Amino acid sequence: MFQRKFCKRYRKVKNKKERDEKMEVLETERMLLRLMTEEDSDNLLQIFSDSEAMRYYPSTKDLEETRSWIRWTSKNYREHGIGLWAAELRETNEFVGQCGLIPQEIEGELEIELGYLFVRKHWGKGLATEAAAACKDYGFNQLFYNRLISTD
Repeated sequence: MFQRKFCKRYRKVKNKKERDEKMEVLETERMLLRLMTEEDSDNLLQIFSDSEAMRYYPSTKDLEETRSWIRWTSKNYREHGIGLWAAELRETNEFVGQCGLIPQEIEGELEIELGYLFVRKHWGKGLATEAAAACKDYGFNQLFYNRLISTD
């Protein structure tokens, strides 16, 4: 469980035109976090087809399972206003992973989980840490959650 801290490691995208054009949610020093779309299927398959990246999941995912994941994520956006967001490098727009706040029912209670998965070639660069810190700060300081969880 994370403790509430007041620090700012992100910039919430406020310009409506900018947000609508790219569907950006958060901006960090090196990345943009934006809404995921069906066009991200091939991007996500870089992660979902990698058995090492999916080590803590029951299995890898194929294209149809990936599309289902995106539909589930879109449903979270509509119903909860949060979900996993696609992470792209600001300088190149290269997809590097996904990170966000995910509603999860645990023991009959709705919890907000901070989750992420990144393309393995980008591991070890601090990108997941940077994105997770921004999502954590956003959850506490903008959405005013008192508690966020993260699981292995």
